[in-house]
Amino acid sequence: MLGTTVVTFWSSRVTEKKKLHEFVREMKNPIDGNTYHAVTLTANVDGDAIVTTQTGFSGITDEKPHHEIRAACQVIPEKMLNLWAEMKMPGVVVNNMTDLYVFSIIGGNAVVVKSLCERYFPSIFNEITMVKTGLLSSSPIDQIQHDDFRRSPTPKLRMTILKRDNYRCRVCGRSSDDNVDIVLHVHHFIPAERGGLTNESNLVTLCHTCHNGLNPHFDMQLSNVFQETFTEFNNIITNEDNHKDYVDSVVRYRRIMRERIQVQQTTSET
Repeated sequence: MLGTTVVTFWSSRVTEKKKLHEFVREMKNPIDGNTYHAVTLTANVDGDAIVTTQTGFSGITDEKPHHEIRAACQVIPEKMLNLWAEMKMPGVVVNNMTDLYVFSIIGGNAVVVKSLCERYFPSIFNEITMVKTGLLSSSPIDQIQHDDFRRSPTPKLRMTILKRDNYRCRVCGRSSDDNVDIVLHVHHFIPAERGGLTNESNLVTLCHTCHNGLNPHFDMQLSNVFQETFTEFNNIITNEDNHKDYVDSVVRYRRIMRERIQVQQTTSET
């Protein structure tokens, strides 16, 4: 990103007695005719700065199972800012270099004019292969555990699913403890051939009768079994844990930038 340039800029602005919130207060108005991308600056627990963006459909992979390819997409700045406000993760508008310097210090969310994104955040334009992790969610393929791509669950994972479901079919409720004819299967909600993962969020216990009765094998009615499915999208917006994670990651980012500024100021004084 901007590195030392940001630190030098902010060190010089401090001498002008202009406070940070005064800069931020001015960063609210998109310019008609400009193209914007959404950019989020945070830091992980290891202290690494992370740049993310809003992406859109770009294509599908050639190999099977097919996965979606996504890339940075343009956003309508007013709508993006309103969405962030509803999520209690407010953003700013970056129209010029001064705005960009400030944003690079405070982190969080911003709609950034395309020309600055291309120069300072080129990584957001890289295409990303995504893997479905739920009906409404997906993750970059490089963030998926290797074992999640197995076609069949390991014995340990199978036992985990059976225990989670109390050794009962999640459709008819029958258990092998009460019915000697019952054989329990562990079923993929999203089939592996459609890119479904072999992990807890995509596996469910079914008896052999219900399992064999699925037609087609991917039955949307099974979504009733997964209680989180109904609230998955709302959780993305309102889940308090998600909000806390975001706030913590922005705080970590600001701490990193504050330390860099302090080091630069100390170096300059000596």
